[in-house]
Amino acid sequence: MKKAATGRFVFLAVGTSGAVQPAARFVDVANRLGATTWLVNADPPANASSFAHFAQGRSGRILPGLLGS
Repeated sequence: MKKAATGRFVFLAVGTSGAVQPAARFVDVANRLGATTWLVNADPPANASSFAHFAQGRSGRILPGLLGS
């Protein structure tokens, strides 16, 4: 598996149960590639521990702050 290109690599997942494959494995791939991983969700999903950062709440309230909007 190749490393991510130079620069910052951020993987952001929003509103997921963490249970549907293959999408639930995307965070694992991102971690192996050196990404900073974020999850924004109303409730902690099954794979919440796979993310470096977890912001719990409504995406409409959290995302503007994370994205600097």
